[in-house]
Amino acid sequence: MKKLLLLSALLIFACSSDDEGVSTTEKQLLSIELFNLLKEDQCFEGENGSFEYENGKVVRVDYQHYFYNGCSGGFNYNFDDTEYREYLHLENKIIYTRSYDGIVQEFLTNSDGTAFGLDYSDEGYLNGANPQQWEWLGGNLVNISTNEGGNKVINYSDIDDRTGYLGLALASTFFGPLDLIMVSMCQMGLFGRGTAKLPSSVIYNDDDGYFQLDYSYTLDDDGYPIYIYIDYVLFNSSAEQYAIQTGQQATLKLTYTN
Repeated sequence: MKKLLLLSALLIFACSSDDEGVSTTEKQLLSIELFNLLKEDQCFEGENGSFEYENGKVVRVDYQHYFYNGCSGGFNYNFDDTEYREYLHLENKIIYTRSYDGIVQEFLTNSDGTAFGLDYSDEGYLNGANPQQWEWLGGNLVNISTNEGGNKVINYSDIDDRTGYLGLALASTFFGPLDLIMVSMCQMGLFGRGTAKLPSSVIYNDDDGYFQLDYSYTLDDDGYPIYIYIDYVLFNSSAEQYAIQTGQQATLKLTYTN
């Protein structure tokens, strides 16, 4: 499992869909909140966040990073103030600024907005980035494998991904239920086309064992997910940090414009 967790850093700026996968309505994601962790003595790390836009592009994500401990009374934030990430969109590049340490980075993009230097199929799907290989089937990312032998299998529901990016963000997040960085990168189109459907489960396999997340959804009248329910399933793991999550349930609440 540790090997797979490290891989998210290698893909962090390289995910949304092209025009065929973009939602047919005007809704933009405003916030994501994680709550309802039900298992006692459960310690969990994550982020709540809100999104700002200019000209239809994400320009800022405000977030609070927290550690949740079920036995000590709920959410405990380890930042006094909300932190932020900012994105400046220029021709053929994005400048990324992170508030808590002041880091500023520049990332090159192709003319279609995808990340420069990565390999895409003729249909616009990302084939992966070393050391990952991405396998697509029927418009969905179904497997992520690594040169070191780890892999992640993604199964899908019959629910269309109306956002054009949440399905891919859920499928490609390697730690926790949903990574806000992955969401914003997917919104920007850096990974090429998104998934056609929303995932029903993701299954991790590596030297530490086997770990599974199951997803179900409540949709609004336009077909957008407003609640994502997560069930944690675990078998044969030697990693303590995952074992404590067995049987846990959590909920993501999402809000949109309109």
